[in-house]
Amino acid sequence: MSLQGRDASKGTRYVQQLNEARFRGMWETVPNLLHKVRKHAPTRTCLVITVEAEHAITKASGGPHLSELTIYVSRLQEAIEKERTYQEDEFQARVCLAWLLWEQDKYGEAINQFPASIEQEFVQLDGTESESSSWTKVCAIKAAYIKGSSQLKVGAIKEALETYDSALPIFAVTSSRINSGKELETWTELYLTAFCMLSSFLMKSDETPIREAETLSAFRGWSTYWHHRSSPPIGGFAHNSKISRGQVWKAYYGTLSEILQKQLPFPTTALITTHTTLSTRLEQWQELRDVESKYEAILLSTMPFPRADDVGDEVELFVELVIGNWRVVCGGGWAEHDLGEGGTEKVSRGVLNILYRAATKTFHSTPILRHLFTLHLALAEFDLALKAFDTYLDIVKRGKARVEKTGDQEPGLDNDEIVLRTVSECIRALCRYGSFDGAEKANDLGHFFEGWLDNHYPVGKEAKTGCKDSSEVFVVGPKVLAVAWRSIGIAYANWARFTFNGTTRGDIQQQAMSCLRKALHPSLKASKDVCTLFALGTILAERRELPVAMEVVKAALLPQTSRDSDLPRFARERSLIPLWHLMALLLSASQEFLSAAKSCEGAFEQFQNPQNLFGNDEHFKSEHLQVYSKLVSKSLGIVDEMNDFEKENLLEVKITQLTLIETLEGPEAAINASDELLNLYSRLFGPPLIHTATVPPSNTGLQPPPKSSAGTLRSIKGSIFGRSGGAALKPHTDSGLSAVALHPPTTQTIPAPKIEVTGANGRTASQHHRLQKEIFTEKANTRSVSLSREKAQEPSSSTKCQQPSMPPPPVTRLDGEEYFKPTGEHDKKWPDDGNANGHTDMEQGFSSLTTPVTHFPKNQQRRWRASMLIKLWLLIAGFYRRAALYEDGKGAIEEAEKLVLSLDRDVSMDTSGNISVTNPGWGSGKSVAELWADVFAEHGYLAVAMSLPFEALAHFESALTHFQDHPSAIVGLSNILLDIYSEDLLPPPSIPSLALPTSSTVNIPATSAHATPLSSMPSTKPGPPKLFPLSLNARHTHGPLGIAAPAAKKLSSQPEFPPESSDHPHKEPSTAMQDRIAARDRASFLLSTLTKLGKGWNYSEAWFSLARSYELQGQPGKAKEVLWWCVELEESRPTRDWSEIGRGGYVL
Repeated sequence: MSLQGRDASKGTRYVQQLNEARFRGMWETVPNLLHKVRKHAPTRTCLVITVEAEHAITKASGGPHLSELTIYVSRLQEAIEKERTYQEDEFQARVCLAWLLWEQDKYGEAINQFPASIEQEFVQLDGTESESSSWTKVCAIKAAYIKGSSQLKVGAIKEALETYDSALPIFAVTSSRINSGKELETWTELYLTAFCMLSSFLMKSDETPIREAETLSAFRGWSTYWHHRSSPPIGGFAHNSKISRGQVWKAYYGTLSEILQKQLPFPTTALITTHTTLSTRLEQWQELRDVESKYEAILLSTMPFPRADDVGDEVELFVELVIGNWRVVCGGGWAEHDLGEGGTEKVSRGVLNILYRAATKTFHSTPILRHLFTLHLALAEFDLALKAFDTYLDIVKRGKARVEKTGDQEPGLDNDEIVLRTVSECIRALCRYGSFDGAEKANDLGHFFEGWLDNHYPVGKEAKTGCKDSSEVFVVGPKVLAVAWRSIGIAYANWARFTFNGTTRGDIQQQAMSCLRKALHPSLKASKDVCTLFALGTILAERRELPVAMEVVKAALLPQTSRDSDLPRFARERSLIPLWHLMALLLSASQEFLSAAKSCEGAFEQFQNPQNLFGNDEHFKSEHLQVYSKLVSKSLGIVDEMNDFEKENLLEVKITQLTLIETLEGPEAAINASDELLNLYSRLFGPPLIHTATVPPSNTGLQPPPKSSAGTLRSIKGSIFGRSGGAALKPHTDSGLSAVALHPPTTQTIPAPKIEVTGANGRTASQHHRLQKEIFTEKANTRSVSLSREKAQEPSSSTKCQQPSMPPPPVTRLDGEEYFKPTGEHDKKWPDDGNANGHTDMEQGFSSLTTPVTHFPKNQQRRWRASMLIKLWLLIAGFYRRAALYEDGKGAIEEAEKLVLSLDRDVSMDTSGNISVTNPGWGSGKSVAELWADVFAEHGYLAVAMSLPFEALAHFESALTHFQDHPSAIVGLSNILLDIYSEDLLPPPSIPSLALPTSSTVNIPATSAHATPLSSMPSTKPGPPKLFPLSLNARHTHGPLGIAAPAAKKLSSQPEFPPESSDHPHKEPSTAMQDRIAARDRASFLLSTLTKLGKGWNYSEAWFSLARSYELQGQPGKAKEVLWWCVELEESRPTRDWSEIGRGGYVL
């Protein structure tokens, strides 16, 4: 090879080494390599001048010697003009010249050095035939950054965005080599930082808004850049950058949060925009979580340990974004599968961990404590939620006291509006999920904040402030004040149900109504608030002010003129279900039973079409097809979006509807319609997942029932009609149950699946014994309270809720004060159509539908659903009992008993310590002990109906052993005790008479009914009560409760003589009288205690029995007073208790 060829080869090699040195930022080796290039590649003059200028700019960058580099401007311009051979050298020289001018703040001249499209010129240099050098790639990214930055400096914002956006393909080419070149890494980070911050700014700007795709393209490039870097994302600043890396991640997370919270279209790629669908939500959530974790790591790593005077604004701002995103994805708009494995619970746990990590970087942050309360409440961790709330409230109280004392606002302290919202949410949770302790705490909060509101924000008056500068005071909005007054009123009303002091109950209710009236004040702009009207209507109903309560409920049911498109579908209709139920009970209390039944129908008809409510499930009869149906798409109904509280409200409406049927047509008609109730349960909750316990608890005194499928969904219908109780029943066959098929809409108002039970031989349940509906044909023909099958199959658009026939209420005044009605309410009539299409403000009536609801653990949900099924079985048992079908009633009670056994075993195996047999836990309804009392009480009333008073006595005693304040058990037991005192019921002899056996009979020893365990009692047929003669000289040695009474000594001085015959008494007359008095006094004590409790203060049966007790005690005055109170209660008594409207009490 010639000398010239060797020099050219060396020159090419040294040029490559020079480019690689610049690419890696090894500027200390550049002078030596530049000398070799001059020697072996003398034709690369443009390259040499460019490298000299780059080296000089690098040494002087940011210093005072930049002005001395002006000589390179002319030299570079001359080299660019002369260069005609090497296009890359010319491109690098232009970029170097623009860099020099940019460093000297000559932005206009720097822009002129670049072509219109840097990307197109780079494509020519980096085409398919030849690949550009590594330094040319750096120059392309550097050119895009310098041009865009210069355009921003001169105010060309739109042009700068276009420049940055056009360089994305260049970044896509160079991103894979970011980790191998320092200069490429530096200039790429500068370019992406500027692009991201400009995109984020323009997305929030109203002047030059850009699409979400363009913004996310920049941020996804930023994420890709850190993916290719060897080190994880770190904080700090890039070289020559004034924007920290944490700010870029913050902007990235803020942009994703804005897209999520505003429900903007989510682009699935960097360059293509697609609309949000179920398939993209998971990808959107994963990207959000990934950015969230990286930003959190950088933020917390750069935050020092907090001092007492630190505020932590940046951490609190990050927490607010996290909570805002959590409210969206867990607030009902997203499905469980949109969030991946774990669903909402896993998301909530992740957010809770973020809050605790953020708390380590702040000092007593009230926003973080407030959000901890919200998250623990959403996870049903009520004890931890209340601890967070107590800490939050203590800090807020102390801070507000300092503000009032000094007149200076404290940084980081929540304003009054946020405090009132938080307290209102706490009161709402205490009243909805708590028991006595929760009601007491809510009452204390209500007392404190009522005084605080009257002092600072009196309704209808100007608010008072304690600050020197009133311009710094955050004025509380009227709707927040309305929510606060409503919560205080609910706290008082709820406490009135629990308080033991019956003399103050009326005053507490008056106080509650006063607060609710303030919440409806016109100045607060919430006179149409559905939640407040529901609470006010309920407490008015409990106080027997029926006309005013009807007027209030009608005001809530009136159609609204405006609709909020952001609300879920049928959001208002879902919230109105308890109001329709309340209206039905009010009408039944006014003896308007047909109108009450129509009100129950209105709760279903307001959804326009049954398919809207229940969906359009396919009909699969075989089990393998049912499994297959889960894999195919099907139309879901509103009930599939409801939480358990809403489903319970719907089920309670159906229960009331059956109760009205019984009232109008008798228990036989209610029995015929009871399958609709069980079908509705199965549609709402599915089959119960309680495993049947085989061993009963030791304290129940019952033997385990026989193992069967009873108590599960397979036997819901077959067990009701599975026993003979009269002449109209067919004989029973013991064939097993084999299959359950869910059917589409069936009878009356409920298009829920019908349960078809088949035997092992394929026969349907109609071939088993069941109540024949033909015996009730005459009554069924006149039945009009529920919808017919044909009506349920008609299009719901043609079904309208008819106007109930009720007299117009008088002018509405509450305790002498005017009740504030919605504007124009006097001119509106009772709605003819149950469908109310309007929606009120989301914050007012439907916050529970749009914010995350409390998610209870699966075991607790399962137990509560089983308790609901127990309630249905006992309701049906009552129908059978009142229809004199005692064997079927006993069978229904047994089904409930099996479920209670399962619950008892399930609770006994719980290791959390949060629940027990006597403590159901937060939001769980009745305890297992109370469920046992319900079962035993129904056993007792069945025994009373069968004229077996002493069996009933034993059952009632067992009920009170489990739950001492059970109302119906106390009344049933007290009635028997009073019958014993009045000698209407004579106790059986404890010593049976001897009967000598004959050839045809066998003497069987008799035992006392009340001394025999319930499980070992033989089944007896209904018959007249067995009475025993009782006289002054004929008594027994056992008391009415089966307890041996000691023999009393005679008061006379005569010696005792043995009885002369078998007719002589076994007791002294004085001892027998003591037994009777003890029975009477015990009944009086139980009844007087019950009537003071929240469960019995308006229980007319208890008051009637108490009046009888007073009468037997020789107190006719008290008896007369109590009887008049009974008359007052009975005149306004609904078909069911007011507390049955819903488990949430006064909370809608």
